[in-house]
Amino acid sequence: MSNPASSASPQLKRVLGFWDSVAINVGIVIGVGIFRTQGAIANYVDTGPLIILTWAVGGLVALAGVFCYAELSSRYPQTGGTYVYLRRSRLTYD
Repeated sequence: MSNPASSASPQLKRVLGFWDSVAINVGIVIGVGIFRTQGAIANYVDTGPLIILTWAVGGLVALAGVFCYAELSSRYPQTGGTYVYLRRSRLTYD
């Protein structure tokens, strides 16, 4: 016999939206940046304002990378991520 409680249980959608993707990227940047590299940056830069400026420039570079991946994923919506983009670039130039 089937369990009536299991057939009525709600199912989660397996979908990531725009804000979900933004939250994932922000979490990765913050997690890696703050917890792993702050000491190394402080070794090379002497003053507090320069450290903050370094973080701001790094954030803009990371944002540019996120925009590049967003554009690629909108042009090539197949599954496979970076592999699809690299394969497509190889086929274009061969």
